[in-house]
Amino acid sequence: MKTYLILILLLASKIIYSQTEFKKIDTLLTQITNQGVFNGIVLVGDDENILFSKSYGFADFEKN
Repeated sequence: MKTYLILILLLASKIIYSQTEFKKIDTLLTQITNQGVFNGIVLVGDDENILFSKSYGFADFEKN
């Protein structure tokens, strides 16, 4: 899981903020969430602007 988190952070720091890049990040995070590797919230911002925000996985593992 740490490897994926580092990969995600590297990708987020290197991207050119465009819809295409965010779709790629969303696809990657959706895939690793479906594999049960990642569960959480991703927020990418620049200064005072939120560029991408999405949650992945379950809010409550006991109910799901």
